[in-house]
Amino acid sequence: MAQAFGIHKDGELYRVACISGRRGELSIDFVETLDAAEKLSSFLDQNVTTGVGSQDVLIRQIETPLKKRSDLKRTLPFKLESLIPYPLNEVNVKPLYISRGKETLATFYALPHEALSAHIESWREFGVDPIWVSSESQALYRYATFLDPSLTTFQIVHVGRSECQLVSISEGVIQAHTKIQVGQNDFVKALGVEREDQPNLRDIDAAALPDLSALVERFERELDRALHFHSTKGGGGEFLYAGESGNAQGIEALIRSYFPESGRKSGLEEGGYGPFAIPIGLALDNLKRDHHSLQFRTGALASERQMHRVKRRFGLALGCCFALTLFTYFSLNYMTEKRRGELVSHTDTFVELYAPHIDGVGKVKGSLEEKLQMLEKKLRLPKKGIKTYSITPSVQDLFSALSKHPLLDGIKIQGLTYELIDYPTLENPTHSYEAYVTLNLTAQDGQKVRAFHDALVEGDPLADCDEEITWNRKEEAYEIGFYLN
Repeated sequence: MAQAFGIHKDGELYRVACISGRRGELSIDFVETLDAAEKLSSFLDQNVTTGVGSQDVLIRQIETPLKKRSDLKRTLPFKLESLIPYPLNEVNVKPLYISRGKETLATFYALPHEALSAHIESWREFGVDPIWVSSESQALYRYATFLDPSLTTFQIVHVGRSECQLVSISEGVIQAHTKIQVGQNDFVKALGVEREDQPNLRDIDAAALPDLSALVERFERELDRALHFHSTKGGGGEFLYAGESGNAQGIEALIRSYFPESGRKSGLEEGGYGPFAIPIGLALDNLKRDHHSLQFRTGALASERQMHRVKRRFGLALGCCFALTLFTYFSLNYMTEKRRGELVSHTDTFVELYAPHIDGVGKVKGSLEEKLQMLEKKLRLPKKGIKTYSITPSVQDLFSALSKHPLLDGIKIQGLTYELIDYPTLENPTHSYEAYVTLNLTAQDGQKVRAFHDALVEGDPLADCDEEITWNRKEEAYEIGFYLN
């Protein structure tokens, strides 16, 4: 059973989620909130996933008519270099290719090595060395599609203790992500007390609560700016709310007021998983490991435990290959000896059967090789053998093949020469029939004649492609010469 832990720092708290997978089925084992970094040391040797912030990950998209993965990998990095403000050797780029009709949408997630190194070191200070490093926006996408797999185009807002995030997904691809540096703690501080009820943040007495009024105005301004930016990137569809709920100081109601009634999505906070949306999504991204997954910690920055796992799997694969090689060798050796024994038996039976009729055959003794050599000598067989039956290439068969050939449609045969080059005789019984054909062709479209010639060269049944195939052109007339197959 595979198991992964997602850990997310939410303000002064640490959110942890454990996801397990068995036979393709994923389930949430537990979620918990830790109030001290020292408690994270218990996850040191676990399969831990963390996520870099959306402010560090660049998203760039390119549409291309290319379809083959090899062509995409060979050409698109050069186009990407002009779209990001970093040299390609200083960023970790993860591509996602989505086929859309005649074109391919290539989405690139770029994370600078410096930001990735800083992220890893920040968690090492807490006693955690993550094996898998994804992104927070990717985690929110995974969380939403885990709770409702039918979702493809939607917007999700996550409210944390110290910040909020907006992520827009279109047809299963993250289009934009924005972080707002305002969270639940800011509203609690502005109110002066953490309230059980949800105050109406749209109806605030600015004179009585000046700090809260200013904070709401700032939050709405940032949210307006984020929603406008996301609308230019194709953001829309269903609205999802994740993170702090119920006791979120009225933030949830304020955010929901920005989205149309038809776009709201309810029921995603069942089980109290809302505050753990990011760690749940991080663990899911680790376990799924499909073409949507983001793993930035690769190459020189890969964890030692991950490299140890790779080396161990490589050693296991190498051992399996060696064992398979030995098995194949001994199996082939056994089959060879078995066939050799059968041949010896057949040879002895042949010698015994024909000894009375062929002088000297009964005296054949020794090893299998010696027996075969003596039999060849006694029976006086030529080394290359004699062809006692050979098929003469028929002109009628040639005419029939030419009349039915699909590549001769639109081509006129103006002349045909058939010449028998070689054939068996009493002096040379081993010779075979060889016929050489010359075709004089005309066509309005010279490409058709060229296609016919290329087909002969590439192995058409009509011609012997091992022999030379000649080609001459005189204005609109063409001459092709070849040996019949």
